[in-house]
Amino acid sequence: MHSGFFNQMDALLSDAYHFHDVSDKYGPGSRLSQLPFHAGKSSGILARTSFEFEYRHFVHGAKRLIYHVTLASDLTLLFTHFSLNAKTRQKQFGEMREMIDNLIGNVIILADFNTLNGLGELRPLLSRGDLELMNSPDEPTFTFHRWHHVLDLCLCSRSIRPDLSLKVISQPFSDHDALLVTIAE
Repeated sequence: MHSGFFNQMDALLSDAYHFHDVSDKYGPGSRLSQLPFHAGKSSGILARTSFEFEYRHFVHGAKRLIYHVTLASDLTLLFTHFSLNAKTRQKQFGEMREMIDNLIGNVIILADFNTLNGLGELRPLLSRGDLELMNSPDEPTFTFHRWHHVLDLCLCSRSIRPDLSLKVISQPFSDHDALLVTIAE
C-alpha cells in the first residue's frame, strides 16, 4: 500500500538482469510480516547470472534476514537490513563480525546499515582493518525531505577493494538509492 502496489522487482527485471529472489526481511514466522505497515516489506537480489545463496538470520532485532550469496569459491556477498534501534544494530554488527570471521575468502557486505548516529557506528566491523567502506561519506544514499544520510553502504575485504567500483543510483520510487557494485574481471 505504501508504494501504491508498485512491485520494484518486476520493474527491474529484464533480459540482462533476470536472476532474482525476494524474501520477507523479518524472517520466517515473524508476526511483523502480518501487520499492515510491515506486510510485504522484503529484501531481494537481482543479478545477470544465477548464484548459489542461502538465507541466514540475525538472532537480535526485528529485521533478521541476511542473504548469503556465493559469488565465487573465495567471494561471499552478505546482504541485509540492519535494525533502526541503535543498541540492536550494534548487536547485529557483532553478529555480522562473527559471521565474517567464519567465512573463507573475501566478503562484500551490502546493506541498509541505518547508521543514523554516523559512520562511527561501523567500528565493530571496521576496527580490525580487514574491511573497508566503499561509500563516500559525503554522498547520501537516503534522502527524504530535509534528511540526507549515508545509510546504504558497501563494505568489502581490503584485499579486493582495488577490483571493485561503487555507483550510487538515484531511485525515483524509493527514498533509498541503489548501490551498484562492479567487480573488475
